[in-house]
Amino acid sequence: MAGHVPVDLDHHRTLQSLYLDPTYAILERRNQGKMPNEPWAGLLKDDPTAEVQLVIDFVSQFSYPLGELMSKKSDGPTMWPYVLEALEPLQEAGYLTTYDTTSANFTRGPLTIIGTGNTPLSHVYYSSTRVIFFDAPLRRLHKSAHIPDTPVGPAIDVYLDNTISPMASGKLPPWTHVGSALYPSHNGAVMWMKRRTDEARKRGIKSRWWGAAGQPGWLRRRMWALQKEAQTDWVNGDDLVDLAQWLRRTDGEATD
Repeated sequence: MAGHVPVDLDHHRTLQSLYLDPTYAILERRNQGKMPNEPWAGLLKDDPTAEVQLVIDFVSQFSYPLGELMSKKSDGPTMWPYVLEALEPLQEAGYLTTYDTTSANFTRGPLTIIGTGNTPLSHVYYSSTRVIFFDAPLRRLHKSAHIPDTPVGPAIDVYLDNTISPMASGKLPPWTHVGSALYPSHNGAVMWMKRRTDEARKRGIKSRWWGAAGQPGWLRRRMWALQKEAQTDWVNGDDLVDLAQWLRRTDGEATD
């Protein structure tokens, strides 16, 4: 089952039914009749060469009402094989971006899968062919990531790059909102964010901030402006209409 809060959870609302099956159907329609050596057509009709990232949250705990309220622990290694199985049709059709750790080669597809939440870094790192990539911690990219000893491989410390993490995410701290509310041009926040964005870019990783205020609208747009000024690669926006209008007004470029 898939959802953001317990009330959303339903046996009919799954990762497969909500996201993977519709995505597969769109890609099949757009690539119907293409020869094997022809380039794929992606999900965006107006930009068929664009690669889209699908972020899958490996949740740590969820609750769902079935008769009485129940809780079930869910960890990354337990979910891993089920998510891989669900992705098989997309992978077999050549629609997923993959990385071969033996040949060190990317195979680019119209869809890149990023695991966030409790995604097990060990499973991403030790996969011979990476189908699911790791959402790196944007605020800690300058430090090595520790992978503990697990059944899939020994303990190791690694510096994350784009072969493991095409994207890195970080939560915007409250002080960035306070400063932005008080000062329209909050240079301290921009410099703080840009240092982390620059660190990601050195590793070939695209940056993303989350946790920006949704309301009031003026603060939401000011937080978008901060991210743009800090040269963030992906701008989060739940209000897509407002975000699209803001981007057109500011002649910005974003892909989320």
